[in-house]
Amino acid sequence: MSLGLRQQQIRTTASSVLVLNLAIADLFYSVLCLPFIFTIYLIIFRSDLDLEAPLAHGFENKCQFSAFFRYTTCISEWTTIGLMALEKSNRFLPFRFITISRYARWQKGGYRWFTPKKSACYCLLIWILSICMQMPTLLEVGAFFGKFGYNVDTIKCDFVSSEGQSFGMRDFFFLMEAPIPCALILVGYIAIIVRIKSSTRFMKKFG
Repeated sequence: MSLGLRQQQIRTTASSVLVLNLAIADLFYSVLCLPFIFTIYLIIFRSDLDLEAPLAHGFENKCQFSAFFRYTTCISEWTTIGLMALEKSNRFLPFRFITISRYARWQKGGYRWFTPKKSACYCLLIWILSICMQMPTLLEVGAFFGKFGYNVDTIKCDFVSSEGQSFGMRDFFFLMEAPIPCALILVGYIAIIVRIKSSTRFMKKFG
């Protein structure tokens, strides 16, 4: 706050675009999902902890869009965090190891994958894929995809599977939710560690 108006302006970089996408996902979650979670807990509390009480208040249908947005923002957030790890591994080289040859090589190669415009396209693609993944469940196109509604087992707006269904869209979603972002994060930070190790001798020369 002590900075001048010009200094307060955020530079448009790949990092700032990804952080902005995280902020948008958090905003959607706070506005579209948290009120439903709070209301469900309040109804259960006022009904002497009857977990099925929200069903009597019409949450079987009210929960559809809340659950849809919750999983959409969840996919967007985790995948964006994975992209931030990759973007950071691309930026790491010039800011940590100041050599003309390596900096020139980084300018030609690494930076081109994460420009502000390309990062914005990545974010847009993430949102489109997230929405497309949830649409079959929202439209209730088949037993495998289930439907969105109030789930008594999880006590929130969630996937609701058919009775006796052993494997459905909710299971598939959780199989896909963690491995992809974790793989992106792992690759990004392994790249940073490898670059640190490979440059140990160079760093020692300069103390």
